[in-house]
Amino acid sequence: EANRLASIGLLAASVAHLINNPLTAIIAEAQLLMHRFGNQPPIRESAEAIEKAGWRAQQVVQKLLGFSTRASEPHTLVDINQTIYQALDLLSDPLSEMALRPALLLQQEPPPKVWGNAGQLVDLWLNLLLLALDGIALGKPKHPYLALMTRYEDGQVIVEVTDNGQVIPEDELATIFEPRVVSSSEGRGTGIELFLCRELVRQNQGVIEVNSHFDQTCFRVSFPGVSPN
Repeated sequence: EANRLASIGLLAASVAHLINNPLTAIIAEAQLLMHRFGNQPPIRESAEAIEKAGWRAQQVVQKLLGFSTRASEPHTLVDINQTIYQALDLLSDPLSEMALRPALLLQQEPPPKVWGNAGQLVDLWLNLLLLALDGIALGKPKHPYLALMTRYEDGQVIVEVTDNGQVIPEDELATIFEPRVVSSSEGRGTGIELFLCRELVRQNQGVIEVNSHFDQTCFRVSFPGVSPN
């Protein structure tokens, strides 16, 4: 398992570096086309589409690169609630744009703690929250709902991220954590986020599961906890 994860990290870094430079050139050339032919709608529309696709691909590359570099950071005693607060701070703008205030059901006394990589855990919550926002944007519920819950239970630290956005089709649940390519109009994220989430969870000795039915999707992550006593 350690060798497999190390190989994934090396592959992610190699792919990220190989793709990043061409993507930068594509985005720059698209911007030049928009500047030069801004008064010609057909050309401008095509250049805008190229630039948008380039930025989207570059976001995926940066996630791969971040995933590969974070793995080398040491594990320490981590307050799970604090990593969630950090992720929410980083997402303040998207949440404000959607006029969405997450419901926080976080165990406070004592706060649940794990031995883990704090940076990886912040990345994990960021990805799960962004996917939840995607689901809400796609499902367009009348009353959008996003909730985060933490608790210490039977030696495990449990974290749940729940939303009432577009549900995940039942036939996709069995392979939802495998890498795939989807467009933003077909599903949550780009198809690689949940694969990265699974690897981040594994690197912190955890397990991730998903339930999606009716009007609710819940990602449940559990880690070996540090006894609060």
